[in-house]
Amino acid sequence: MELYDNIGHNYDDTRCADGYILGRVINLLNAIESGHYLEIGCGTGNYTIGLLGAGYKNIVSLDPSEVMLEKAREKCKANGIKRKPNDWIHCKAENTPSLEASFDGVFCINALHHIERTMRLVAFSKIFYVLRNGGRFVIFTNSHAQIDRYWLNYYFPKAIEKLKSYKSDINIVESNLQKVGFKILKIEPYEISSDLKDKFLYCQKHNPSEYLDDNFRSNMSLFRVKATDKEDIQKGLNKLRQDCSSGEVENIINKPEYDSSGLGDYLFIVCEKQA
Repeated sequence: MELYDNIGHNYDDTRCADGYILGRVINLLNAIESGHYLEIGCGTGNYTIGLLGAGYKNIVSLDPSEVMLEKAREKCKANGIKRKPNDWIHCKAENTPSLEASFDGVFCINALHHIERTMRLVAFSKIFYVLRNGGRFVIFTNSHAQIDRYWLNYYFPKAIEKLKSYKSDINIVESNLQKVGFKILKIEPYEISSDLKDKFLYCQKHNPSEYLDDNFRSNMSLFRVKATDKEDIQKGLNKLRQDCSSGEVENIINKPEYDSSGLGDYLFIVCEKQA
């Protein structure tokens, strides 16, 4: 868990729950305040705490990093949020405890790619098992088609190829979900807004100069660890710095191949366990 523990120390410097994404997850889950919900890959608990603050008191949160979970516990304590020890589960998604039909909904926000590709089918099977009939599983992620439209491709081509290498494309994700018994209800595209609060990979789509900040990039697993060709990253940063200074960056990000209109930049996958 070195990767997640490493990121976990400063994760909250740039990462927090975004109100719109939180609201869509609540809506897409068909959540009710008395319901029981499980977050997969909760990190430092930002979205768990967001749901708790919105009145959803029965949330269990799972993450493979003890460092991140400890940060989450500290934040809850600091904000007077009471949590039981077993409300936090320290394990990988594929090792989700076998609590049959215990949850009305499960959600995973920007963490699917942290589940090893070879273990995603196992993880989905576990999630299906812990859901009650009629319960929904909501995933916030991105597709290869969307990633191909990121202007980041222009500056960091090898890094973005690396990203696609460990992110299963949506057709594979859908197929795996259906294999374990889920019915796909909808795929809802999401476009980055200028007031997005959660600083994940493409969050500064409209503000390219932000990517020049080492601290800003440090809480993104792609830039922090997974993009191993540091020469490619440095070359891209040098070019981006030059283009931001000259104004050429606006021409780059407005190229037709980076237009995501109608496609969205990320997406919500909504599926359901049916009787």
